[in-house]
Amino acid sequence: MKDEAYEFLKTLHSRLDLQIGPPPEVSKRIRELNDLGRQDPKFAFYRGTEGAFVAGIALPAIYDELMTTFRYSAEQARKSLYAEGYRNFSEIAINTPARWMRHPFSKVLVSNARDIYSQWAGRKAGAALKQSCPDFALRDPCSHNIIFEAKYFKENSCAAAERELVATCYQAFFYRGLPENLDAPGRPWGYDYAVAFVYDASPDGYFEAAWEALPSEVKRGFWGGANVYVMVLRGTQA
Repeated sequence: MKDEAYEFLKTLHSRLDLQIGPPPEVSKRIRELNDLGRQDPKFAFYRGTEGAFVAGIALPAIYDELMTTFRYSAEQARKSLYAEGYRNFSEIAINTPARWMRHPFSKVLVSNARDIYSQWAGRKAGAALKQSCPDFALRDPCSHNIIFEAKYFKENSCAAAERELVATCYQAFFYRGLPENLDAPGRPWGYDYAVAFVYDASPDGYFEAAWEALPSEVKRGFWGGANVYVMVLRGTQA
């Protein structure tokens, strides 16, 4: 099953790179979606750059690929796709991927353990228990249970790309590692694989370069040792 999941993600990766296209085209589409979000309250979820990319570009492309490349029916594709804010586009996604059972951990990398303890103890502002809400996921009737952490990267900085690569991969791994919880009707949690899903819109491709600069054995370790697939999109195949 793991080999099949890898081939599924590899195929999806190449198809999305072709369908979504290169940065100038994607940036133009995002500006149009941003304008629509500002003009029409029904599309307010398009106002942010990352939200516009995920909801307006990435999710429709994945929905299309499930039908065209993987031969799902329209209803099978919709039932396979769980997405944050799904009520805004319920024609392509069936529910939220949010995990209903809360826990004390955050997807954010730990920088100050004392602050975290203070929050757990109720001495610091912020909820002690968190609700994990990844960007989107694939589940049955999709043949693989996969959670996605999505980012739209546009900073033209090598250091920023390296930081974002680490943060996104850790967040994907965090979601994949949360224990199975299947009791919530329509919102099951239990994922075998995670995807760090990043569109590199930086002018010089710094995010893609940061990933490619890692040693081959390290890159293989993401999937081989942690079940995390790093999917960097840039429209280069187009």
